[in-house]
Amino acid sequence: MTKFKLDAASGKEPIGLEPLKSPHGGPIIASEHDTDYLCFHCDFVLLKSVRKGAMRGLLLKCPRCNHLSISR
Repeated sequence: MTKFKLDAASGKEPIGLEPLKSPHGGPIIASEHDTDYLCFHCDFVLLKSVRKGAMRGLLLKCPRCNHLSISR
């Protein structure tokens, strides 16, 4: 499994872009592919087993540390 650390949200994201949150405290999105995307701050798995490059432009709120990451 490949792991990528996401970028920190800059605060200059497009107006109206709402962060995705985990309703259950686990990964926000889980699939059956080859790549995990990690919170930039605490390395929590925010996107689990997704296809590399498929999740771009998402603002993600970490359920562990509450920091915002963005997928590019």
